[in-house]
Amino acid sequence: MATPLEGNEGPITQVREHMSVVDAEGKRLGTVAEVKMGDPEAATEQGQQMTSRSDIASTVLAAFGGREPFAVPSCEAGDLLRKGFVKVDPRGVFKRDFYISAEDVLGVDDRSVRVAISAAQVTD
Repeated sequence: MATPLEGNEGPITQVREHMSVVDAEGKRLGTVAEVKMGDPEAATEQGQQMTSRSDIASTVLAAFGGREPFAVPSCEAGDLLRKGFVKVDPRGVFKRDFYISAEDVLGVDDRSVRVAISAAQVTD
């Protein structure tokens, strides 16, 4: 039985910002916005996010595509912070960033990251 990789092992260690992200079939999903190595000791997302802005500032920032580093969806935060993740800036002006778990990074070459998430899953 294979031992699961920790967030600081495997292909995620080769991922860099601005690399192209493609699915297993080679379809482009977007560009790497951020990479966070896993912390197996992270029990919660507490202390892992930036301090929050006022509601009005957050609304304006979101409307113009502003991004906060490592702002992880709360329902997935603990798991992603333990395993590590890649934040992807998708193609298209009105599309939202999404997160790929380190365990879904299949491989990395000089310019792109291949992931186990399909284009269809991202658009759903």
